[in-house]
Amino acid sequence: MDESPAADDTLGVVDLTVIGQLHDDVGRDRGITADLVGSYAERAPDLLTALGDAVASADDGALRRTAHDLRSMSAFVGALEIVKLAAELEDDEWSSERSAELVAAISGLVPAAVRELRGFVEAL
Repeated sequence: MDESPAADDTLGVVDLTVIGQLHDDVGRDRGITADLVGSYAERAPDLLTALGDAVASADDGALRRTAHDLRSMSAFVGALEIVKLAAELEDDEWSSERSAELVAAISGLVPAAVRELRGFVEAL
């Protein structure tokens, strides 16, 4: 039986089945799970800043690379709405207006994802 907190629920931004599976994959080691969540919480805001800079400077290459990094990190921890939006940024034709909208949407989701992930770890 899976003893991960709310392992079959989605709080909003994070699919807890994904982070629950990650916790299982690391041998249910709370410390490792906490480190992985901490790494996400530390890096995601920097990537958001880089996304904003890429939009402001109309640097399509930097936008796509950074969106790819954020998408990969977010998928790893189950922040699937961020994954979807970052993939759209990564794959879309360049449009400064649409890119700015997507970055703004992602910026609103990252803090919620971090809160949910930290809550998951705290409940372990």
